[in-house]
Amino acid sequence: MKRILIKFILVFMCITSISNITGYSVCAANLKEANSFSFTEDKEELYEDFLTILLSPYLDNAIESYYGKTKKYSEAKIINIKRVEEQSYYFTVTFQVKTFDDNNLIGVENITMRNDDGEIEVINFIHQDVPVKASR
Repeated sequence: MKRILIKFILVFMCITSISNITGYSVCAANLKEANSFSFTEDKEELYEDFLTILLSPYLDNAIESYYGKTKKYSEAKIINIKRVEEQSYYFTVTFQVKTFDDNNLIGVENITMRNDDGEIEVINFIHQDVPVKASR
């Protein structure tokens, strides 16, 4: 009787293990299939996002210097980037950001930076006021 019970348990465990392995592989296949339909990003967009993240401390400092205090900003985008000298690693890059305070849009800032001798510096800051909409 014990032998029959032990054989039954072993067979049950084997069947359960096989179905779990099959289930995992089906799950993994479904996950892979789901990921294959995920969004694809343009390399240029990835480069722009990466550069924006790297230079965000300089954007923060430039905005704080202009306003005298920290301001939030959104929609940072690169509107111009160029190599200063042919075949060099010196660049100028111009960002455009929208600054806001307490959910109110304050202005649009064009901030130009350059890298020189390992340092990054802001070389131009242009502020454009945004007309305030009258509340009803």
